[in-house]
Amino acid sequence: MKFRTHNQGFEMNISGGSLRGYVDTTYHRLVEVFGPPSESYCDKSKAEWYVEFEDGTQVDIYDYKEYDKSVEEITCWHVGGKADKELSVKLVAESLAAREPQILTESSQGAQEALDNS
Repeated sequence: MKFRTHNQGFEMNISGGSLRGYVDTTYHRLVEVFGPPSESYCDKSKAEWYVEFEDGTQVDIYDYKEYDKSVEEITCWHVGGKADKELSVKLVAESLAAREPQILTESSQGAQEALDNS
């Protein structure tokens, strides 16, 4: 499934969201798929990504209180948001498993909106 992240200028309001589940992966794979992490880290997280999938599901991916590890050592990442728990984790896991990231571009987003409106 296609997605966009904070790296494409997407801003997500995560207030009211909560832990949806976990994904096992590396920091390097997260960067490879979703790009560099957001610069808006909190004091309990070293890296965080904001992702919106083409179906509208919004998640944030982050470490939590991994004070004794560098981001390169972290392999269990939290998936947060407001959407269905199973769906949120499934979309992130599928994106990480894909050979090529399916980044949602302006043109693909416009095409999807046209399909939705027909």
